[in-house]
Order: sequence, then C-alpha cells, then structure tokens
Amino acid sequence: MIGQFLTNQNEMAYMIAYTAATSYYCLTQNHEWIDEEGYVRVMHTLLDFYDQNKDLSGKIDSLEKYLKLRKKEKLDQQLLKDYQKLRESSKSKM
Repeated sequence: MIGQFLTNQNEMAYMIAYTAATSYYCLTQNHEWIDEEGYVRVMHTLLDFYDQNKDLSGKIDSLEKYLKLRKKEKLDQQLLKDYQKLRESSKSKM
C-alpha cells in the first residue's frame, strides 16, 4: 500500500503526489473518502508520474512492483485488495 514507501526523502515526493491526487479526486467527485474506483485511478496517476520521474528521484521498490504488475495486467486486482486493507485499517482506528 501507499504507506510502504515513506522511508526516505526521495519517496516523500510520491507520498505528496498521492495525497494531492487523492484530494483532487475526492473534491472533483464530491466524495468525503476515496472509493475503490478513485483509489485505482489515483494509483495509476501516481505510477505514471513515478515512471516519468524515477530517473530523477531514484527507484522505489514498492512502486516498481506495481509497475511490474501493471505490465502483467494484474495491477487493478492488487489495488482492489490494497484498497480493502486500507478501508479495514481505517475502520479499526475509528
């Protein structure tokens, strides 16, 4: 999940990009919380941004794994699983 890459300065830029993309999606879709479709769209946007900038920022293992899944056309399936974990995690913290 997205929290997997909050370990160093280079990776922080992508957390900020994820947060911005999530906020944009929620505001334009009039959602208080990101839904499954939005999570998948945001992650694809993030991966596009990462793929275009990884030479500058350096490789991030968790995002590289997602890029490999996308090439195999298995990314959306994994993202839906990740989304469910995210929702379960957020419910347990309430």
